[in-house]
Amino acid sequence: MPRLTEPDIIARVMRKLKQLGCPNVRPAERSPEWEAAKGSYTKTPDLIAGPLVGNGAAEDFFIDAFAPKGDQYAKPLAGAPTAAALIKKAIAEHGTFSVRDLGREYEPFYGPMNKKLEKYSGSRNGSPMLGLVMYFCISGNAYAGPIFALMHALAAVDDAFGLTQVPEPEKTVATMNTMFGPGHSIAIVVHRFPVQLSFLMVYADKIMDGANHEKALLLINSGVVHEDFGWSQHPVVRWLRNVAYAPIPGVS
Repeated sequence: MPRLTEPDIIARVMRKLKQLGCPNVRPAERSPEWEAAKGSYTKTPDLIAGPLVGNGAAEDFFIDAFAPKGDQYAKPLAGAPTAAALIKKAIAEHGTFSVRDLGREYEPFYGPMNKKLEKYSGSRNGSPMLGLVMYFCISGNAYAGPIFALMHALAAVDDAFGLTQVPEPEKTVATMNTMFGPGHSIAIVVHRFPVQLSFLMVYADKIMDGANHEKALLLINSGVVHEDFGWSQHPVVRWLRNVAYAPIPGVS
């Protein structure tokens, strides 16, 4: 699979969300529906799901995607100079390293996430009706940056959200590790988020031995799927609650 354009990535993200059952997920940008409903609201997410009230309504469900390419591991000025130096040394000396050896230079992940949170949640009075997707396209014969980025992104999300700061962290680790290895996989983690966000999906297309292996990790904010959540009957929130507590067959 060649490196995809932004419209291609959004199309793949939309297809995956539909596969998981996200209700009525569809493009927002340049769509007649969005243009007719946006009113004075000046931001435009990649996708919307469920009913659209418009004019930046807090209950509208927005979804936005971004694709970390891992440039920071080859270019020190791209945001992770220590990690870049570590990888350069390991390659030169034929050495090895673990993902935690890459340190906590997470700005290439946190930067886009924080901007999108401010753009689509902050602009709507802190609405949590937002989903973000980190997309990775990984080919065994191509630039290794996305491989390092996927591994480092999971560490970044763990450190930001405290995913493994739970009574049985090994279960969460095992779930997150489904992102590695061959085959298609979908895994779910339900956890209280420290930010106003309904879900974060880490989604990777991995090309191995000429075959495509789709890997998805859906992190769901437990606060949003709680019965007391203000928009608990919104179709997207109902979908997230069903996935969280009555998982679809084959999903770990």
